[in-house]
Amino acid sequence: MNNLKKERNRLGLTQLEAAKQAGISYSMYTKMESGIKDPSMDTMKKIAKMYKRSVDYLFFDPSTTESEFEEVKA
Repeated sequence: MNNLKKERNRLGLTQLEAAKQAGISYSMYTKMESGIKDPSMDTMKKIAKMYKRSVDYLFFDPSTTESEFEEVKA
């Protein structure tokens, strides 16, 4: 399970609800979550803002937790 899906499930959102909140199409959201499509940086930022998580955590390293990213930044 990637971090994008993990965050959506944490908030109890469906893919459709998450897509609407992020302001992107349902199709784009499902393709991103399944790893079929890479989003633009603008889209990644929208989703990161919605989930209140870093772009790195959501899109680039699914094995790393958000707290581990915070430790690296410090």
